[in-house]
Amino acid sequence: MSTSLPWTKFQDFYLRLGFLKVLVAVLGTERRSVPTETILRRLRRPLFEDAIAHRSLAERVGERLSWYEREWWREPVVGKKTPTVAEALVVDADLPSLLFAITAPTTYKIVDWARNVGLLGRGNQITERGLTLRALFADTGVDTFLGGDPEAWNPFALTTVERIFFLYHVIEIDSVTLALIDAIGACPESRDIETIDAAKMLAAALSSVLSGAEDVIRPPEIPAYRTALELTATIFEELGMPPPGGVTDARRRAPKPMNPAARRKALLAGASGSEARRTHKNADHQTIPRFEQLVDLGFLTKERCSGDLQARRKWRWHPTSIALRWTSARERLADRTAPFLWDGFAEVSCHAYGGIESPERRIDTATIATYLARGYRAVRRSVGHTPFDSAALMAMAFGVEDGLAIEMVDFHRMMLVIKIRGLLQGEVFFASGNTLDKMFVSLREDFAERVVAVLPERVDWEKEAFVRDGAA
Repeated sequence: MSTSLPWTKFQDFYLRLGFLKVLVAVLGTERRSVPTETILRRLRRPLFEDAIAHRSLAERVGERLSWYEREWWREPVVGKKTPTVAEALVVDADLPSLLFAITAPTTYKIVDWARNVGLLGRGNQITERGLTLRALFADTGVDTFLGGDPEAWNPFALTTVERIFFLYHVIEIDSVTLALIDAIGACPESRDIETIDAAKMLAAALSSVLSGAEDVIRPPEIPAYRTALELTATIFEELGMPPPGGVTDARRRAPKPMNPAARRKALLAGASGSEARRTHKNADHQTIPRFEQLVDLGFLTKERCSGDLQARRKWRWHPTSIALRWTSARERLADRTAPFLWDGFAEVSCHAYGGIESPERRIDTATIATYLARGYRAVRRSVGHTPFDSAALMAMAFGVEDGLAIEMVDFHRMMLVIKIRGLLQGEVFFASGNTLDKMFVSLREDFAERVVAVLPERVDWEKEAFVRDGAA
């Protein structure tokens, strides 16, 4: 997913990450093209069935869903709206935010979302990154859930490894999110972040990312870059903020024609001397999804008092201790020149999620080989070679879960040493290139033990000049 413009245009319904888990679960692991209608049908059951149809779930969350008709789970009133299984599961997972914007008639939005963020490919085939996500919850009752039993699995409850996966993936495709996390973590934990404050933070983050990408944009990415500039100019205008340098040079699209009703309303407002209400539509559509996803990932919360469910249904956020620890750890790594996801992500994540004050960078051969073997077993293909970056990403996430900082660069260095020295022939098989995203591998079951037998306890990377060249 290499790009000089790591920015993705979000939509207003990109809220609960659990919907993406259900989508990749529906697709399965066969990498076959699936008709859209088949995907939608499998998504709707049981996700958008009436929760009352599943008595145990309804009774467990009934009293907490106080914004519905009183005791709806016992005697639902005809004609009154009742919650869906999806809403009941969000509450049952005790998420810090209870908001989402997808219903049974708009289930297609989940498909659009997955396609936009690289989990669903052309022909409705699951992508390699989607398969990696799928491997994280392969044995957790998913098939029973898709068979109609919502008690078998709650996709909205994210494990630490799933959080690490989503965080890595979102930062990879949208570095605006990374800039936002840094800004959020710099705020005091007591701060209330209203939607207008959040939008201004988003505008600054988006402007910073585009400014940093200005000199490295590749010709195929110029149209997306101009789109981002135009969107940024619009957001600054909506917020009444002076546009930053470079944004004013973006070619603005022609204004959309105003429909007659809106024109009359504007004329009446002008005649009465009242100021027309400023819309924040574009700002909100780019801000709220990112902030809500950061709630799922643990960087933001909503309630001040435990159990305040009404606060979880508002657009107001507060930084968490995870966000504060993240930013402080990022500041300590400011002198590193390598890309953050390549060298630093695991260490910062250990500090943020695990609360480890000084995470130990593990560069010993045995630890790297053990976790790489574990990551490979989780994502390996049944036939052929497995993309190395999938195995390394899974291995890194497992390490963070266990409080160990093993960076993506560490896994890559080890495999390059093995490949270029010609070690473990007959045990390790390579295909394609040398870089992280181009290398494909096949490993035998005893990979970790064999690596420990042929490599020293610690490899002196400074002497392995070819490794640095291969990683460039």
